[in-house]
Amino acid sequence: MNARWLPPVAIGLLSAGQPICLSAQSPPHPFQATDYYRLTTLSDPRVSPDGRRIAFVVSTVVEDKDRRHSEIWTVPTDGSAPAFRYTSPATEASNPVWSPDGSLLAFTSKREGFDDDVWFLRTTAPGGEAFQVPGVHATPLFSGDGKWLLYSWRGPEPDSLKKDSWRTRVSPSAITRGPDPKRFDGRVYTSLPFLEDERGLVPPRETRRPSHLYLVPRGGGEPKQLTSGDLSQRAPDWSPDGRAIVFLQDSTDTSEVRDQVRPQLYVLTVADGAVRRLATPYVENVEPAWSPDGNSIAFICSKGRGAENDVCVVPAASGGGGGGGGGAIRNLTGAWDLDPASPFWSADSKTVYFRAETRGNIHLFSAPAAGGNVRQITTGERQLGGPALTRDGKWLAYTASDVTHPTELFVAPVGSAGAGADKRLTSFNDSLLTQVATIAADTFWFTSVGGLRIEAFLMRPHGYRGGRSHPLILYIHGGPHSNYGNVFFAGGWRTTKT
Repeated sequence: MNARWLPPVAIGLLSAGQPICLSAQSPPHPFQATDYYRLTTLSDPRVSPDGRRIAFVVSTVVEDKDRRHSEIWTVPTDGSAPAFRYTSPATEASNPVWSPDGSLLAFTSKREGFDDDVWFLRTTAPGGEAFQVPGVHATPLFSGDGKWLLYSWRGPEPDSLKKDSWRTRVSPSAITRGPDPKRFDGRVYTSLPFLEDERGLVPPRETRRPSHLYLVPRGGGEPKQLTSGDLSQRAPDWSPDGRAIVFLQDSTDTSEVRDQVRPQLYVLTVADGAVRRLATPYVENVEPAWSPDGNSIAFICSKGRGAENDVCVVPAASGGGGGGGGGAIRNLTGAWDLDPASPFWSADSKTVYFRAETRGNIHLFSAPAAGGNVRQITTGERQLGGPALTRDGKWLAYTASDVTHPTELFVAPVGSAGAGADKRLTSFNDSLLTQVATIAADTFWFTSVGGLRIEAFLMRPHGYRGGRSHPLILYIHGGPHSNYGNVFFAGGWRTTKT
């Protein structure tokens, strides 16, 4: 009889000469450097306003071009259909943003022949090609009614810089110049910050342009510049009624040396352009998020460089940090010993959610906006990425990874007791995991300087056998506010001969 292929199988023979199906799949091999090129990473889950779809970024490695490639995919929240690619595989795509009515998906994509990197896709029938909205030059934030697009932008690059690259020219403010510009092969710097880690030489200060806020109608048009000056305005967020915008501005932006940054909160009234500061007793104030009822703004607050972060809430009508205007600032995590980040609100404005690292994991937590105990929402030995709630607050979407599993996309119900059992919506790395031998990590604790207890992870090499000596690699890092943990970390995999 004819043998039928059922993967993963191979053709074998019985003693009578009849074929049988035998497993042809080779045993899992230890993770090699080349396996890195087969990893798929998922990030930035964004739930559609109706809660039915999730847009997310899928990143792969293009080995022959030594670069990463990103696309936007979508998947039904209920898992009724597999994930599918939403943007063209011929170009890069990232940073998905839904319009409030869910009819548009904005994203960034650098495409040859176009100056602007922001594109839009219609998410309702009949769909069609990606298009640009005239006047939108950076990733936009839709107003609550969907009629306006807000973004922070450095402005157009001057023609002088396009023609005369900063890498080859002598600074116009330089006192010293080479005697023969055609033969001069050096660079003249007029500011101290000229080199950055992982970036190398950076543009001279006089070529750097601050970012300002711009506003464009949804249908496109000439952008209206809302802010100006030598300082940048960034991380804006709309008030629910679209009448005001909260943003960050740092008074140290133009300083030559910054031992301490000082980002502060400001509110701009769209109608008249009036700007007021939301004064707080904190040195650093970042990641502002306006509550759905419009009454409060949550943000990450800190007393300064190296100090712990907290989640704070300030009344949107407040004009000062001591209770003037709209009331006192509340620190929701002052008595909590973890470092929170990325705050966002529940639909009823009664709860603030945020993520934090805990014992090598990253999980979602919450605290009552009026003050109260911090509650852990998700659990497990894993790290969550980009947690996002559906508009009704009943479902939570996130990417997750642990030591033996790369990132995939999950959803979980959310109730009064926290998040329930999750459902995996994607399987990008399943094929790879059938072919590599993943190794779980053991944990142990040791006592450090001053009696501080520190947790460490031990991954035994592939082929490990007790009672024999094996090489040990000690893989450490700096700190003190980050750590390795329960995540599939390709850079930490090692193959050791025994």
